[in-house]
Amino acid sequence: MGIALALMKMRGVRVSFVRPMSDITAAEKFELALIPVVGMISWLMAARLPAQISTGALLLGASVLLLLQGLIRDLWIISRRNRQSQVGAHQEALCM
Repeated sequence: MGIALALMKMRGVRVSFVRPMSDITAAEKFELALIPVVGMISWLMAARLPAQISTGALLLGASVLLLLQGLIRDLWIISRRNRQSQVGAHQEALCM
């Protein structure tokens, strides 16, 4: 991806991965708000956590958290898509 970006910049193409804040959806705002909440909960729970943790356990925990976050996000997208399809007009499939 880095080479493609460099080539695009050489050709004068403006590349931007940042969207304006006004374009952020409510779901994205909620997801961003959860980051400090999870950090605060982790800080409060730090006294109850072990003083040392193995690398494998740390990687496993991080992997589980990322998978759960992805699952929740995917379920949210599916439910939103199902709600939108129920609201819209039903279309007939054309078979040849």
